[in-house]
Amino acid sequence: MKNLLYLHGLESKQGGQKVDFLASEFMVYAPALNYRTPGCFQMLFERIKNTQWDIIMGSSMGGFFAYELSLRLSVHRVILLNPALHIRSIFVDVSAIAENAKAAKKGITTKYELHLGKQDELIDPKQTLQFLNQAGVNFTTCQYDYGHRTPLATIVKAVEEEKS
Repeated sequence: MKNLLYLHGLESKQGGQKVDFLASEFMVYAPALNYRTPGCFQMLFERIKNTQWDIIMGSSMGGFFAYELSLRLSVHRVILLNPALHIRSIFVDVSAIAENAKAAKKGITTKYELHLGKQDELIDPKQTLQFLNQAGVNFTTCQYDYGHRTPLATIVKAVEEEKS
């Protein structure tokens, strides 16, 4: 089974039907995160840095963490669900481990996949696309007719090709 790291959103809780589904298909680590805790990113990085992640998936603030982790770890696929890349309601310092970024990648090409709700009022999908384009990230995009909350059906579709 492939290893999948799932990072929930800022106002979301750990677990639920999305994680239950993912756990039926993958070895899932879905930590409960309080993104407002100073050093949250660094603490998460220390917990996960020695695992080879096949997939990192993150929703909203978890999408921001997933993206930042992918710059520092060797990971094959990153699935971003309405990620808070260009705008966040809280400040998260990720600079403390920035120096590890290039050393950890070692020839791994990361596949980035973006799933956006066209009706998202919290995170403008157009600005998300602009952010990734400006960052020079190669990514594929799927856009849907929903808002900020990503339905389970989107997650099922996103991992369909990766199942066991």
